This record gives sequence, C-alpha cells and structure tokens, in this order.
Amino acid sequence: MLQQIIRWLLGDVTFRISGQSPWYFLSRAAKMGFGLWGMEERKDGVFAHVGRGVWPKLSQLAASSGCTLEKIEESGPYGILLRLWGRKGLIVGFVLACLLLGQMSGRIWGISVNGCEETDPQQVLAAAADCGIEVGASMAFDAHASSGAVMRRLPEVSWLSVNTRGCFVEIELREAVPAPEPLHETGLSIVRASREGQVISCRALAGQLLTAPGDVVERGEMLVTGLLVTTEGLY
Repeated sequence: MLQQIIRWLLGDVTFRISGQSPWYFLSRAAKMGFGLWGMEERKDGVFAHVGRGVWPKLSQLAASSGCTLEKIEESGPYGILLRLWGRKGLIVGFVLACLLLGQMSGRIWGISVNGCEETDPQQVLAAAADCGIEVGASMAFDAHASSGAVMRRLPEVSWLSVNTRGCFVEIELREAVPAPEPLHETGLSIVRASREGQVISCRALAGQLLTAPGDVVERGEMLVTGLLVTTEGLY
C-alpha cells in the first residue's frame, strides 16, 4: 500500500507496447533496471506501468527492440495538473469559488430571533440592522456591545443577547413585563398575586402590606389587604 502511494506521488505512466516482440522489450527493460510493473496482455496490445521520470528513457530501448510505445494515461499530481490545465474554465471556476468562499466566510449568512411574544421579530431585525447586524454584513463586531445597542432601541425588551455561531447570528431576548395599572377604588379591596414568583419591590399606598422584597409567593397569595389591624381595632 505504501509503495502504491509513493508511486502515485512521484507520478506514473500507463503505456501500451505494440510491435512484433513486446515481451522482448519488457525483458530488456527489466535487465536494465527500469522498474516496470503491472504488465498485462490484452486484445489491443501489451500494457505496463513505469515511473514518470523513467518514461522518457524507454523510447530508445523500444526502437532498438522493434517496438512502439504509446502513452495511455499519466497519474499522480502532475497528471492531475495536466488534465486540469486542459480545462482552464474549471481552474478559473475553482479559483473564483475559493475567493468567494473566503470572502463569505467572514460575513453574516443568517439571523434568527428567539423569545418574541408580543414584539414583532421584524422590529428586532430592524434595530439590529441599525447597529450594523444584517445579512451580508461583516462578522467582525463586538457581540457584547451590540447587545446593549440593540436593546436600547427596543424599550419593550428587558434583556437581550447577541450570539454568533459560525456565520450565523442568534438574538435572544426577554420582553419586559408591563407595570400593572393602579386601582382607583374607594372601597375595601385585597391584592393577590396573579402568578407565582419572587417579590422584587413592594409599596402599599393604603392598607396593610403582607410581603417584603425577596419573598417568594404563590399564585393567589394575598399581598396587600385593605383591613388595617391596629391596637385600636380594624380599619
């Protein structure tokens, strides 16, 4: 196997021997140490293989042996270059493809937006484009700085991150929870949690506050009661 790889790297020539005594020619070549291999007799002649460097030396030996040599194929790196050189359009196309790939490898091929519920993804893409993040733009941008720049253009977003994966950009966001409208009621009322979570801050303009910042509450748990208990009774 190693010998075959070395022969291919150095290059070899497949040729046909025609004439009255092809085997006489092969015997003389072997005695002279030309190193032929793969000799095979077919209907259209005798074929053999020889190293690319040895091939020019066989013409004189073939003439003195009464034979004619015909090159059939040349393999190895040099043979591949010869075949490609005959197809200049293929070479030009390969070079242009390499240049295009090298240019496009540093560009943004696609942008995805995740986390949108109420926010229009097109609005997020427009904000990213204002910051230079769009399909076809250069990948040479600061993702951390761009995250803040895009977020400042979207007041309805509370958190946003711009991530890169190869030639693609992923924008992850979390929408802000709108502040509840204050209730303007004169009657007695109770404020309960609409969902489970942790209390970040709390303040009661009237009534008795039952929670403090940092408390974890369940859905339906009482947060503020309109009944104020004092030492003098209920109010």
